[in-house]
Amino acid sequence: MLSKFFWAFGLILFGLGGGQLVRFELFQSASAASMPKTPVLGKLEIPRLGISLPILNNDDPNSLALSVGHIPGTSVIGSLGNAGIAGHRDTAFRPLRRIRMGDRIETHTGQDAVYVVKTIRVVDPADTSLLRESTSPLLTLVTCYPFDYVGSAPYRFIIQAEMTASRPMR
Repeated sequence: MLSKFFWAFGLILFGLGGGQLVRFELFQSASAASMPKTPVLGKLEIPRLGISLPILNNDDPNSLALSVGHIPGTSVIGSLGNAGIAGHRDTAFRPLRRIRMGDRIETHTGQDAVYVVKTIRVVDPADTSLLRESTSPLLTLVTCYPFDYVGSAPYRFIIQAEMTASRPMR
């Protein structure tokens, strides 16, 4: 009896996760006509990890179900200050589990900016210190941790990168 319960529970969890992944994959291959109402700010790329994602102008659940989102209240991406981008660990930001110090992160949001990873930390969800304003041009990526955790994860995985180059898009 108990084994049937665990099988059913496992199938339900698999179905929920699979549905999320299908929505994410459909968005990634969608045409411009079917884009969400949340404006697309640009693109985030991490070449070594094969990440190339649209950056949406919000971090609400609907936006994060489709891609990554700019965290409201943080600086403009590609400018002075600390710009935050959030994404789910089980879809868009899953490859972040393999990020390394020194990895290159690119943003394309009206200008091209190149960042280099300087900090990788696991913090309590209440710790927002790495999202504080800065006088340097920073990019902070936020996702849940651990990556293989089932349910609401107890920690946050934070990557902070410093801008090394910037130029207007052509």
